[in-house]
Amino acid sequence: MNSLPIVDVFETPYEIWTYRNATLDEGIQHLQEYGYTISQVPDKLEKSISNAYKAAVHMALVGADNALEHHINNALNSSSNFKIWRQTMMPRRTPIQLTNYQRKYIFDNSVVQEINKIDCIFRNQIPSLILNLPFLYSLGEIPSY
Repeated sequence: MNSLPIVDVFETPYEIWTYRNATLDEGIQHLQEYGYTISQVPDKLEKSISNAYKAAVHMALVGADNALEHHINNALNSSSNFKIWRQTMMPRRTPIQLTNYQRKYIFDNSVVQEINKIDCIFRNQIPSLILNLPFLYSLGEIPSY
């Protein structure tokens, strides 16, 4: 079996910044360098996510982060190793079994409703989980990152 090269979507860490209003000088400098002005500039680095574990913990705490999703998609799209994966492992045409399944799939709204119920229950429990994080850290239940 051929081994595939590693794809590390966090080779460039995903960073979460706070922003502040740009000064007039910063706006002018940005205009001169890039050809357009900005109204806000990064101020303080709040979190740097450099591996999948940190990303999973972050997502468990915040629920959704579109910018993280874009970071991962951009990393995959620009990765030469991921292109090798696609060329090596993916069939040129969609397998007939998958095509047949997709054609026969019937959307069932009751499944969506059940997922929404569970999501509601989970979201109601997140505040207590977050409040207990220091305690869980002290027990070694959730490794810090």
